[in-house]
Amino acid sequence: MSRRQPTHEKIVGTNRGEIISWMSEFPQEIPGQLAAGLSRLGKDGGFNDIHVYYRIYQIPPGTVQGREIDPQEWIEAAGTADRLTVEVKRRDADGVHRLYTVGRPGAANEGQTSETLRFTFTEAHVCPSEVLTAAEAIGIFQHYYDHHQIPVDWELRETESAVSILAPEAATTSSAAPASAMSAGVSNDRLSTPGAIAGYSDSAIQGQLAKAEEQDAQRRADNT
Repeated sequence: MSRRQPTHEKIVGTNRGEIISWMSEFPQEIPGQLAAGLSRLGKDGGFNDIHVYYRIYQIPPGTVQGREIDPQEWIEAAGTADRLTVEVKRRDADGVHRLYTVGRPGAANEGQTSETLRFTFTEAHVCPSEVLTAAEAIGIFQHYYDHHQIPVDWELRETESAVSILAPEAATTSSAAPASAMSAGVSNDRLSTPGAIAGYSDSAIQGQLAKAEEQDAQRRADNT
């Protein structure tokens, strides 16, 4: 298995706080980490902590692991695995950083943010074509990880502010994320989705998660 310096950091946001850690140094494990993080949205992480959002961003060159990063560009999904919104903050050609909500083709013409996605402490109002699933978000996140941009098949709607997920008193924890969130190594099993970028089927996601759990158990056993 090839190995390289990690290029991205991830945040798992829960109703109890944030878990921040670097993503895997093994490129083969990235699809599994993305699938695990996005498919667990809306679910209990095992410590009475509901997964509410998932964000990734690039690690600046020379950054020491454990040092706080203040990213100006990132991609984030919030909600549940079957109803979520994806936002991306990017630097546009004029040098200004703007925030966008990602939608299926035709989203920019809908006009009305008639759909409501409720989170632990707040809610987001989006257009119907901006209500996505984990299967769709996985493909978007993988493309962003690989190319630092959203696939051209998807449309962007500028928004004023990011979804406020956490309560003001919510704590930020260290990079000691659970092993299951740090070492989900699985194969890249993609299926084509008509009218969109390549996505992941439900069966492929379940296979990834099962393999991730198996590898987590093996790594814990190796460390004992």
